[in-house]
Amino acid sequence: MAEPAPKIESSDALGKIGNIVCDALTAGDLNTLLQCYVSGSTVMFDAGEPAVGRDAIGKALADLTTTSPTITYKNAEILESGDLALIRHTWTFKGNDPDGNPVDETFAGTGVARRQPNGDWLIAIDSPYNAD
Repeated sequence: MAEPAPKIESSDALGKIGNIVCDALTAGDLNTLLQCYVSGSTVMFDAGEPAVGRDAIGKALADLTTTSPTITYKNAEILESGDLALIRHTWTFKGNDPDGNPVDETFAGTGVARRQPNGDWLIAIDSPYNAD
């Protein structure tokens, strides 16, 4: 049984989504990470192929967690309208690429979160590399 989604209950807390996602990736905790996304969410990764749905997102990120990265959420600008929020954020990746070469980069991304009927916020669209 899936664990309940982390509680993101107010617009002031929308910035927490990125921290939860980055901390979960760093810990290799895909279950917690995936609970931050709506079931039919879409993530556009750097390779240009979108991952649609939690299963596809989990498969796309599984290899990343094996490199033992340190992923840090830096900041977010949030524009909220009703039950939608546009989130522009930066984050850093420190670790190794698939060939074992060291990587230390900062990325800018955008995402859309949707307020759920219970008041929590979950990610509906995520483009972690493509804010510029």
